[in-house]
Amino acid sequence: AEQVIVLGLLRGGRASIITPMSVAQRQLQFAIIEYISGAITSKTLSEDASESLEVAVQCLSEGWGIKLDDPPSPEQAELSLKPLTLPVVFSTGLQVLCPDSKGAQPQAVPHKPADAAQTPAGTHMDTGGAGG
Repeated sequence: AEQVIVLGLLRGGRASIITPMSVAQRQLQFAIIEYISGAITSKTLSEDASESLEVAVQCLSEGWGIKLDDPPSPEQAELSLKPLTLPVVFSTGLQVLCPDSKGAQPQAVPHKPADAAQTPAGTHMDTGGAGG
């Protein structure tokens, strides 16, 4: 499997090896944090809901080792899907996987089993924690 060496992504500035699947996983994690942060700044939520989501962002950011910096860091530029947003990617995925019905379960997508870290649907289950 092709691997990409990425320097300084993990805390402590140590080098890490990230497979293409791991990059996609990190992009998803970043998009989730970005989406929740956008919901907070939209001012459409109650104060309690906003505070709860702020805690969620802090927990996810810490757990996944991803922060939203202003201005964006080089890592964020690499992980960002902009101009796409998570809802657009999700909606497009549903249209592709379930073209005949709204909200239907997607059809199985063929995949090659890579290792025990893969789920039956072929998605990597690494949570991006400290062992990383």
